[in-house]
Amino acid sequence: MSYSIKQIAFEGSSHWVLDKGKGWFEVYKTGITASTKVATIHYSNDIELAKEKAISECLRRDNG
Repeated sequence: MSYSIKQIAFEGSSHWVLDKGKGWFEVYKTGITASTKVATIHYSNDIELAKEKAISECLRRDNG
């Protein structure tokens, strides 16, 4: 699949967050040729909470 650079909400050292819209975020692990989805966070009623949790998950995985 192809995504716009504008959809990247956050980039860590080996993980990044994709904004799918309306409080739906996905965390990906960067690979050699492609990235792999490792988590999905969705709070349609609180978009900022969803983004915060997705970024926290990204950082947790980077530091884990």
